[in-house]
Amino acid sequence: MKPVPERIVTGLENARQRATRSGLAIGRPRVILDRDRVSELRASGLSWREIARRLGAGVGTVRRAFKAGASVTKACQNPVVGEL
Repeated sequence: MKPVPERIVTGLENARQRATRSGLAIGRPRVILDRDRVSELRASGLSWREIARRLGAGVGTVRRAFKAGASVTKACQNPVVGEL
C-alpha cells in the first residue's frame, strides 16, 4: 500500500476542522434582495435578465421576489430571497 502524500493529509485535516469534506463552505449563500428595487426596475421597463444582472441574483430569484412582493411584507421568511 502506498503512503498518503503529506499535502492530502494536510487538506483532510483542514476539512475536518472546518466540518466539511472538501474544505469549502456547506450550502449556497443566501441572496439578499430588495423587492422594492425589483419592482422599481421592472416598472421602468427593464427585462428580467437586466434586473437580475444589476442586483447580482438569478432571473428566477428576481421573478419570485417580484411575484411575492405584492402580497408579502418586507420582512420575508422566504429563504431564497432573505430578509431585507
